[in-house]
Amino acid sequence: MSKATSDYDHFVVVPDLQWPFEHKRSEAAVMGYVADVKPDKVFLVGDAIDFTSLGSYLKKVPPSKRLYLSGEIKYARKKLAQWTAVSRGAELYYLEGNHEYRFARKLETDAPELYDLVADPCKPLTLRNLLLLDEMGWKYIEPYGAGMWIGRPGGLWITHGQYCGENAITQMLKLVKCSFIQGHDHRLASKAQTSSLTGKTIAGYTAGTLCDSATTPRATAHVNWQHGFIHGWVHRKRKTFHVDLVSINDGRFVVGGKEYRG
Repeated sequence: MSKATSDYDHFVVVPDLQWPFEHKRSEAAVMGYVADVKPDKVFLVGDAIDFTSLGSYLKKVPPSKRLYLSGEIKYARKKLAQWTAVSRGAELYYLEGNHEYRFARKLETDAPELYDLVADPCKPLTLRNLLLLDEMGWKYIEPYGAGMWIGRPGGLWITHGQYCGENAITQMLKLVKCSFIQGHDHRLASKAQTSSLTGKTIAGYTAGTLCDSATTPRATAHVNWQHGFIHGWVHRKRKTFHVDLVSINDGRFVVGGKEYRG
């Protein structure tokens, strides 16, 4: 017997964009999908900003070619405003990734004196405040490494992730011991495992990336990354969930028999 999906929340997970090095056509296609289907929840799963200006490899980039912090913040605000507009009506979540953590790490290790250097003493110098996340309706999940349940506790966990490579999902399953979705790895993949003792199955999913490997610093055009994103459903009262991985090719993908393109 089938059950109406009205008992479920529809969610979309938007992986590593690394602004301003996003793959523009792929991002635009996902934006079009979100605007069309109007999901209940939208997750930016971290590394939405590259923060090249705070990278350890900046010294290798000539000053005339560098990105600077003010420009990255300004660009990220613009992009967040676009995502806010297309996600109207959804619950909005932004999970801190290792690239976002570059800001807090820089402040804590090199310039802690600047923490309260703002006009409003109620709003210290944090990335959450600089990006105007509260004003735009985004809930910021921090620090890097933190996560949250997408639906009922014990069902499906979402976090930025901390492992990369072919064993990323296996390592994360051992760490969290529950079903999860993560970004970070830039691969579009899934893996399930069933306990021989309990018979319980858990699954891990990596959401791909929406950055352009041809322009992102420290990457090449032929790294093993895949453009894509994740959407799915979580039951409002039970731990039941369903996850779909969507591959994006040449800025296009098909979901529900409809093509979206950027």
